[in-house]
Amino acid sequence: GSGWMAHYYAVPDSGNGIVMLVNSQRAWPLFAKVLRDWSKWAGIAPVGMAHLTTVIILLQVVIGLLIIASLGQIFRIGQGLVMGKRSFAPLANVAWTVRLIQGLLATFLFWVLIWERSQDYLFLWSIIPHVFSWFEFAVLVAAVALAVTAAVPRAGSISR
Repeated sequence: GSGWMAHYYAVPDSGNGIVMLVNSQRAWPLFAKVLRDWSKWAGIAPVGMAHLTTVIILLQVVIGLLIIASLGQIFRIGQGLVMGKRSFAPLANVAWTVRLIQGLLATFLFWVLIWERSQDYLFLWSIIPHVFSWFEFAVLVAAVALAVTAAVPRAGSISR
């Protein structure tokens, strides 16, 4: 069915078990937290889904670092434009292979975001619903940073 989830976990040797029923398709993080706490309470090793909480924390760190690095790059490029150290020259014949790769990667990331937004449902949305919007934002900022970096080379290296 749509709009609900159910999960159970049993430890036959100890007689412990847990059943979770929710009215949402995006309850994976809740299940992971409850299973982590339950396994601690029951004195058993953490069950597989309980590790999702660690994955979410690591993903949040990666997202934060990506946003900081991307915004930092955009700021440095803006600063270079203002100081005359960079200029808008997307077709300049300087470091063209690196800039081409940056432009293609930016295009790919934009395409992935557009494709992802056009989907009715993606499994990742249900596994990490609260983190996924930040992930989308981080990818968007990274794509913009790559595109701007490719289009705005250092002014001293541009031959006119």
